[in-house]
Amino acid sequence: MASLAEAQRSAQSAQTERAAVEERLRGLQRAVAMLETEKKDAERQAVRLEKDKNALRNTLDKVSTVLCENCFIYSFLYINLFFN
Repeated sequence: MASLAEAQRSAQSAQTERAAVEERLRGLQRAVAMLETEKKDAERQAVRLEKDKNALRNTLDKVSTVLCENCFIYSFLYINLFFN
């Protein structure tokens, strides 16, 4: 009988340990799912930031072009006004 009781305790202990391991596994699987979602969000944000950066660069290039054109026009007007 002692060995049957011992075997039952061992089986119960193994079941308890298995339940704990399964719970830990579920927790880790949830954590992985959350990290995958965060990764996808970060990747989408990186794409948006890259698009925003490119749009800003294009806008700055246009502004720079307009400023250079205005500087040329103002220089031309200044020269014609004061030196002609």
